[in-house]
Amino acid sequence: MDRTSMWTLGSGDFEDGMKPSQPPANPPPSGPQGTMIFRPGDLPAAAPEDVWAGADPADSPRLIGVGGGFDGRAFPLRPGKTLIGRRSSSDIVLDTPGVSALHAWIVEDRGQFRIINALSTNGTFVDGIKVHDTPLADGALLRLGDVELRFRAGRRARQRHLFRQPLVWALSGLVLAAVLSWALWLR
Repeated sequence: MDRTSMWTLGSGDFEDGMKPSQPPANPPPSGPQGTMIFRPGDLPAAAPEDVWAGADPADSPRLIGVGGGFDGRAFPLRPGKTLIGRRSSSDIVLDTPGVSALHAWIVEDRGQFRIINALSTNGTFVDGIKVHDTPLADGALLRLGDVELRFRAGRRARQRHLFRQPLVWALSGLVLAAVLSWALWLR
């Protein structure tokens, strides 16, 4: 077994009787040390590439304003997570008194969308029901404070979701058929 021994003899550490090389006299700066605190605007968005960029708006997931000052206005959703709130750094800014600075997130995961209330003052409602974290169906009516928005999943997301279900069943059926065939062959 190859073994390295190390001991201290008062004038520095020695490894197998040889003094290790000395560090450079003027080491290069290592940059800022310790905990760094950033605001959302300090860093570029660390989101995945916008898979819906340049697509027909009907293909892209979005919220559409219903009544009030946002009537008919479309708010595209980002892939991954979209922050909704009154704060100017939000992905969707709803600058009205009834909307909290950080009101809610809409999270997309493999074509499935959820809305998560961010402990807002006036609550988040889906189809008239107060929610904390709930899936979104295409056409759901959202109310954040005093703002109503209609959720549209977009054709791509709906097609992706519809495609996955039959594929899972088909693959499961193939695996089951293979296992049964193998079991019968062994008899």
